[in-house]
Amino acid sequence: MIGVITNALAIAIMAILGKFIGNRIPTRVQEQVLLVLPLSVMIMGIQMALKAHEFIIVMMSLAIGTGIGAAMDIDGAFSRFGEKIDSRLAARSGGEVTGEGPMTAAIQSSILFCVGSMAIIGAIEAGMNGSTETFMIKSVLDGMTSLVFGSTLGIGVALSAIPTFLYEGALVLMSGFLEPYISDVLLADLTSVGGIMILAIGFGILEIKDLKVANMLPAFVVVILIHAAMGFFMY
Repeated sequence: MIGVITNALAIAIMAILGKFIGNRIPTRVQEQVLLVLPLSVMIMGIQMALKAHEFIIVMMSLAIGTGIGAAMDIDGAFSRFGEKIDSRLAARSGGEVTGEGPMTAAIQSSILFCVGSMAIIGAIEAGMNGSTETFMIKSVLDGMTSLVFGSTLGIGVALSAIPTFLYEGALVLMSGFLEPYISDVLLADLTSVGGIMILAIGFGILEIKDLKVANMLPAFVVVILIHAAMGFFMY
């Protein structure tokens, strides 16, 4: 769990640091960093996407999973939940909601930090062989992102450390149970699905296209089910 704790602390500490020193960072510096980070994230997403063992399965999983997510309006549900909480916080403080409140920032940041396949791969590695390498790399990336996001979106980014810790911690604990079912082939396709989601996140950060990544989340379940069905019919 060392990797999980490190990741959560990196997010919280750097977001708080960004909140308090953000006004001291020149706008041009923030803008440049906000361009470089999503570009790096997108390249990482491309690298992961290319690791697919059976890309047709990845495509099918994303198509079916995104269709399910869109039908359920997962992205809309996240957005409405964040707006509702922000409205209540603003009402209690006697203020008005302008822009993104802390809960909206927390939810948006949580999606960014949790949806990547690095969280899944890191949890599997940590749970199965105690390796924290992937989590340490993820901590550096998430920490840099939190620093910039904390200065622009506020203290809500630090709150995203809580769901990130719970999500990754649960995956680590579950990895022992899942070990017999996770083959190298399945892991490669899960990595590819996550990589495409990370690429989509980059498009959103750069405001090129809002691809509603939350609606793609069911694709992780679909790719597992497809592999399970293929394994069943092979016997």
